[in-house]
Amino acid sequence: MICAFAPADARIDRITELAAQAVDGLSPHRRNELLRLLDLLWLPMKGGDPMRWATLTLLAVAPVAALQTGFAALKRLALFLTYGESAPGDKNPLWRRIEYPGPCEDRP
Repeated sequence: MICAFAPADARIDRITELAAQAVDGLSPHRRNELLRLLDLLWLPMKGGDPMRWATLTLLAVAPVAALQTGFAALKRLALFLTYGESAPGDKNPLWRRIEYPGPCEDRP
């Protein structure tokens, strides 16, 4: 799912690990809601790009508010983690693209 939003040069393994940690931190009710949505999306996300994009587009404009909300939450989490992930002394390779120099303590 993260691959649908993240650029090809993003560190997907690292982002996926951070996303799993975020999901684990949710309340049981919210986690169950999210896992139910992910179960619903599992098969379409295994399809090719056209199927993935069609599914995500339908979710974005779904007549059911909970589906729109779930899509928006997944998209925001994926993009936040994609551009926000880093470790001390290890800059995110995507920061160069958006001309972000990194956190203050990493600047010369």
